[in-house]
Amino acid sequence: MRWQLLATADLHFGNNHGAGTVDKRGINSFLRIREAVFKEMIDTAKRKRCPIIVAGDALDAPVVDPATAESFHRCLRYAHKKNVTIVFIAGNHESNGVHSIIGSYAHLKLDNIKFFYEPTVISLGKIQLYCVPYTERVPDDEYKIVRRYIQEATREVNDMHKVLVLHYPIIGCKYDSGSTVTSGFNLGALVASEGNPFDAILAGDFHDRQSLPGVKNFLYLGQPYWSDFSSAGKKRGYTLFNFDLGKRRLVQPKGCPVFRALHNIDKASDINVDLTNTIVRVYMAREADAQKVYEQCYKLGAIKVMIKREPHDKRLLNVNVKYKFDDDRRSAIAAYVKDNKKKMPKGMKRKYLTQIGLKTFKEATQ
Repeated sequence: MRWQLLATADLHFGNNHGAGTVDKRGINSFLRIREAVFKEMIDTAKRKRCPIIVAGDALDAPVVDPATAESFHRCLRYAHKKNVTIVFIAGNHESNGVHSIIGSYAHLKLDNIKFFYEPTVISLGKIQLYCVPYTERVPDDEYKIVRRYIQEATREVNDMHKVLVLHYPIIGCKYDSGSTVTSGFNLGALVASEGNPFDAILAGDFHDRQSLPGVKNFLYLGQPYWSDFSSAGKKRGYTLFNFDLGKRRLVQPKGCPVFRALHNIDKASDINVDLTNTIVRVYMAREADAQKVYEQCYKLGAIKVMIKREPHDKRLLNVNVKYKFDDDRRSAIAAYVKDNKKKMPKGMKRKYLTQIGLKTFKEATQ
C-alpha cells in the first residue's frame, strides 16, 4: 500500500524522565529513546516516500537544555540528509505564554523542515494541511480559526486530501488521567453545525490514542512510545495514512521499553514472567526480601525496578482516591476576568488581560 502521510505527536524531547536512568554524561535514557524512535519514523517516511506531521509538543519545554538540543538537532540533520519533509506545529509545552520555541526554529527556514506557531495552510503533494497550533488563545478564538478553515476547505473543489491538524484539549475525549474533558474546544459541536470537509482531523496534546464520539474521522494520535505506568498495556506508536483508500495503520516502535506493574508479591519466586526491556513496579508484602525481588526482576530482563511496600492494612488498597484536575486554566482565568470586568483597568481588553493572567499563573507555578 502506498502510504501518503506519517503522523505523530507529543514526542516531548527533553533530558528528563523519572523512570529513566542517567549515564555518566548526565543523559537520561528516555532522551535516547525519543531520538531513536524519531529516527525510526524518519527512516519509515523515507521508505514510504511520505512526509511527517508532528502535531505539537515535539519538545518538552520552551527552554531547551544542551543535551536535548543536541539530540533534537541530530534528528533534524538526519531528516535533512534523508530528504524527508517534516512539519512541526507548536504545542502547549513549547510556549511560555509569550514566546514559542517552535517560532524560534521557524527562523531557520529549512527547505524540507517546517515549523509553524501560527495557523497555517500548507500543501504537501496531494495533501492540504490546515494547521492550528496551540497559541494561548481562548476557545472562542480557536473556533474562529477552525470555522474559517472549514469554510475554506468546503469551497476548495479539487483532488487534494484535506487534513485538519490541531493541538488542544477536545471536549468529549479523555485526559491521560482518565477523566473526561468538559471544558476546552468543542470540536464535535463545531463540525456538527459547520460541516466536516476533511479527510482526517488529527490532534496532539493527550498521550492516549483515542477517537471522538460523533466525529468518525478524528484521531488523537497519542504519544509514540510508552512513557509511564498509566500507559501500560495501551496502544502506542506512530500512524501511517492512505487517504485514497481511507486506510490507516498504527506502527509500534522497535525496542522501546514498556511499563508493567506486579501486584500481590509475597516473595521473589512469585515473579515468573518475561520482563525483557521492562520498567517494572513491584507491589510487595512488607515482610518480603527487597534484594531478592530486585535480583529476580533483573534476572528476568527488567531494565529498572521500583518497589512499593503494601500498607499494613490491605483494606487501604481498595480505597479509590479521586483527583481534581484544573481542566482549562485559560477558561478559568477568562471567566474570572469576565466576572470582574467592572474592576478592569480602562482601555485594557479582556483578551489581553486573560493572556497576562495565564502568563502570571505559569510564572508563579514554574
